[in-house]
Amino acid sequence: MRLISILFLMVLAVLLAWASFGQGDQIILKNGGILQARFLERSGARSIEVELEGGVATLPQDEVHQVIVDPERDTGDRVPPYLSASSALLIEGGTGRVILEKNSRERRPIASLTKLMTAVLVLERGCLDDWVTVSRRAAATRGSSLRLRPGQRVLLKSLLLGLLVRSANDASVAAAEHVSGSEEEFVKQMNQKALALKLYDTHFANCHGLDHPDHYSTAFDMAQLGQYAISWPFLANCVKNKEVAIRLQGLPHPRICRNSNKLLRFYWGADGIKTGYTEEAGKCLVGSASRGGHRLIAVLLNDNERWQDARELFEYGFHALWRERVRNLARPGRKELGGEGSDG
Repeated sequence: MRLISILFLMVLAVLLAWASFGQGDQIILKNGGILQARFLERSGARSIEVELEGGVATLPQDEVHQVIVDPERDTGDRVPPYLSASSALLIEGGTGRVILEKNSRERRPIASLTKLMTAVLVLERGCLDDWVTVSRRAAATRGSSLRLRPGQRVLLKSLLLGLLVRSANDASVAAAEHVSGSEEEFVKQMNQKALALKLYDTHFANCHGLDHPDHYSTAFDMAQLGQYAISWPFLANCVKNKEVAIRLQGLPHPRICRNSNKLLRFYWGADGIKTGYTEEAGKCLVGSASRGGHRLIAVLLNDNERWQDARELFEYGFHALWRERVRNLARPGRKELGGEGSDG
């Protein structure tokens, strides 16, 4: 296996040197080889990513001695992107540090971003292996749905998948009724949780996000909620899937639900979280992307260009983190990022 690994790295070195000719970063391998490629991000302690003309390659961290970044590489500030959103916010997921904002404290309708709080309460107060009997009221809820039927029995876990990935309103009501006895009581608990999380500009009138004059939040509060919600492993694993299979009583096969978050399909590192749309709220998004052990969370409210804006926000944010990382390296001149055995 060791020989195979060495041969693999030698072949990869040739390909990298050919494909990335003229790029100034150097990856020094423990076997003495030197690769020319554009260093991107570091994924924990196991691997690093380098950019080629044809895409991104991953190198095992235990085969890398050192990464040297070309001092002539552009690491200056980028111009903040123009955003079509009425409100927007970009934060660092680990610390909550604000990187960019636009009207982030302005109260606005939030559509199905509401379901992040619904999901949090279901996780905190419910048992995902419970069987839920769908009520007539839940089955009659308008908007996007799982097409649940009155009297149908569904696992609470399936309802949670449905409300997060399919953004199903009927699943939201059915889950709320099961956890708290009624949607009204559940909504009270949603508002109590909002206060506990210090979401002082947020108020819920329902558990699904359909328009209501007393149902609102801000980009700032939604970023805090997104940061909290994705800390739940079940939710984080759920929202990063492009599609999920949901088993419903009475159906011979699982129902395949496609995630409405298009970032998962075209943006490298995207891993959540929730989309939303109503006529009053417009197109909304709480998005998450992770690279090199860093997570960014972007919120866009009332944004007809939410996918492009989210992509530009994340690129701006990751560049800012990269620039900060290079700037903070100890050595002047050629900046070094040491692997095991280095003194960088």
